[in-house]
Amino acid sequence: MTDLTGLPDFAAMIASSEATMFAPFGSGSYYVLPQQLQLAMNADGSPKFELDLVQYLGDLTASGQYAEVDFSLAGDFPMNTALSLARTTAPAATVKPITMDSGFGRLYATASTVPLPADMLTPAPLGWWSGDLARWTIRMSPDAGELIKGALQGQSSLLLGARVEAAVSGVAPRLQVFAQFDPTALLTALLTGHADRSMAVPDVLSFFTAPLSNYPVTLTAVPNGSADDLAQIMTDRVIAAYAALTPSPGVTDAAFVQFRPMNQIDTALTRWDLSQPTLVMRPWIYTLDPIGSVRALNNPAVLASVVKEITIPAMSLGFQRVYLTASLPPARVGIGAVGARLQMPPNPPVRFFSISEAATITPPDDLAIFPSAAGLPTTGYIDLMLGATEPLQYTVTCFGVIAAGEFVQEYDSAAQPHTENWVQLEAGDFPLTFAYVSATATLLNLATINGVLSYEVGTHQVQQSFSLVAGDSSGAEVTVAAPSIATDVSIALRAVPLDGSSVVSLPATGPGRIQLDVISFPGFGPHTVSVQCQFNAGAAPLFIEFVPELQASNAQATPGKVALTADQPAATWGYVATSPFHPGYCFRVAAAPGSAGSPWSAPCLPDAVLMLNADGTVAPEPTSSPLNATSAGGPPSGATAQSQVPSLTL
Repeated sequence: MTDLTGLPDFAAMIASSEATMFAPFGSGSYYVLPQQLQLAMNADGSPKFELDLVQYLGDLTASGQYAEVDFSLAGDFPMNTALSLARTTAPAATVKPITMDSGFGRLYATASTVPLPADMLTPAPLGWWSGDLARWTIRMSPDAGELIKGALQGQSSLLLGARVEAAVSGVAPRLQVFAQFDPTALLTALLTGHADRSMAVPDVLSFFTAPLSNYPVTLTAVPNGSADDLAQIMTDRVIAAYAALTPSPGVTDAAFVQFRPMNQIDTALTRWDLSQPTLVMRPWIYTLDPIGSVRALNNPAVLASVVKEITIPAMSLGFQRVYLTASLPPARVGIGAVGARLQMPPNPPVRFFSISEAATITPPDDLAIFPSAAGLPTTGYIDLMLGATEPLQYTVTCFGVIAAGEFVQEYDSAAQPHTENWVQLEAGDFPLTFAYVSATATLLNLATINGVLSYEVGTHQVQQSFSLVAGDSSGAEVTVAAPSIATDVSIALRAVPLDGSSVVSLPATGPGRIQLDVISFPGFGPHTVSVQCQFNAGAAPLFIEFVPELQASNAQATPGKVALTADQPAATWGYVATSPFHPGYCFRVAAAPGSAGSPWSAPCLPDAVLMLNADGTVAPEPTSSPLNATSAGGPPSGATAQSQVPSLTL
């Protein structure tokens, strides 16, 4: 059974008006959904948006005259709000942006004043492995490109919106019920009236919300009040087993899924234990205005720079041009090369020779670079000499070269047939499993991140080290990869504070998108301290002052205060740790008016109750589960004992 630990648990949503997130299944960070999507920006404030108007002289076909729009998306993740919300559930919780696995984007008209070409509105698959949340590349007619150019430069009244339909993987809710069914009978009933086998997700849910006797599934006893949970579980699991996200028919429709044909489905009698964790997919829909975001910058230089008019000499007669682009994570380390081979076998009598062209794919644009006989490589495309009546039919095989120390090996994917002039490759097309690790400048100003990707290939145990260090204001990023056939793939991460304090290790994780910030550490952010005092009858009140540990050396810091009495011997105090590597607090007995305060205690961790005697000395027998545990499972990072109170040395 696949280990689903750490994935979003769809049974455990936490939501407020300002943040929505899912608790992890088992353990791990809470996953935060974006409040909205928006156009990504470069570090200099310019938009990650480009419109290319391409013209091949003498070629009036769609492959010779076209427009291409390429832009990146970012998410508005309310991370600090989400962290505070998660800490009300789990005091040592951490949060991270949720990962979107697949999905589509489409442009749409927000007004009917200008008729739009159909190719401008066609949904396009998004690339989810760019350095940003997603990359959106669409190719359209020159007329559509001119409309967008006019809209960008304020020369037309064209109003365009954008819609993203994205899939998120997580763990389905669970219920102590067994479900048994014949897949053929179930899907036939479900898809009645849906000849194209596509269906809105809310309609799937409605099918399972109907009385249980209405659909062909045999169930064990369903707990009272669980009908809605059962419907959601069956919806999640049926979609995961038999369907995939597909573009919805229109911009006002709900998310749609496409069910596979019966000849691609195991039709044997199926029995599900609904109490077992199962990987499923749920869709989310967002709208944004990328064109308006560019115009809103109100910068003529920026507006001019995002539009490029490209004229290319005519292509030789008898040739067909194939464009090859990719969307891969940037800053690749230990990956010797990635690329693709385009091949066509001989096709007599119109063509007696075979065609085999190999291209490397290089960052940052990830355009295929093909060598040429003249010694000048072509970027982004290759011209193929075909017979006069020969259709364009070829295969693409992706390859990747791993170069991890002495371990150097090339891997190939299976050849995929193609007939189109433009091929967009995604990370999943390559025979590699990528891990994209990024860290914010806020974190890297406090620590260096060291990581190791480990895996096994046959008898080889392979490790690839990497580091993230402070650089520009946008942080740092690195991509490493293991062969897709590798086993036991894991990533170990350690934060080495720049101030010399103790190293903090993060829990081992698998490959994927790993985004690190100060909120990735349980020591950062809001904490609550519980303090209790053991009073004798008639004892005087006890006044205690608190400060975060980083403020203990600041004579101007304003401490928090609590009062403890025999009638009210317990209290709480809250604070915010601004560094994940200094998560503690310090305390002391408040001085009498006009008296100098006593020294602050050594830093203490907030997850243990502070037990005091009536004179302010520490009482014995506290309990603790440290916030910052070392990878060896030892005491808190930098911890020392002070009268049996868990503490951190300054």
